[in-house]
Parts: sequence; structure tokens; C-alpha cells
Amino acid sequence: MDARPGTGRSGEAATETFYVRRGFRVVARNWRCRMGELDLVLQRDGLLVICEVKTRRGARFGAGFDAVDARKRRKL
Repeated sequence: MDARPGTGRSGEAATETFYVRRGFRVVARNWRCRMGELDLVLQRDGLLVICEVKTRRGARFGAGFDAVDARKRRKL
């Protein structure tokens, strides 16, 4: 069985909790458009946060940030 979908969902849930506890409101989860998908869109006091969640079970493949390559950053 592939553990990646569960790992991704748990990472998104933890990230959402992190932001909500800091006063952010969830605008959208897994929002899709022709360019792709955004994991979380949140808002607080006029600030809109677009969040791409990358969850790792360990450090073997680097930090989550390392998984967001230049192409993905341009799309965001």
C-alpha cells in the first residue's frame, strides 16, 4: 500500500491547523484551475496566503521546500 496520500493529507491537515490557530480563515482546500491545484488558500486581515504543502516522513529526500522546484514556484 502506498503511504503517500495519507502522508500528504496529514501534512495538509497539520498545516491548516497551524494557520487557523493563528487566526487565518480557510478560503479553499485543494482549489483547482487550469494551471493546477493549490493545497490551501487562507486569509487574515486582508492578507491572502497560498500554501503548497510538501510533507516528508523523514529527512532522507530533503526538506519539503526542496520538492518545490523552479517550475512549481513560477506557477504559484
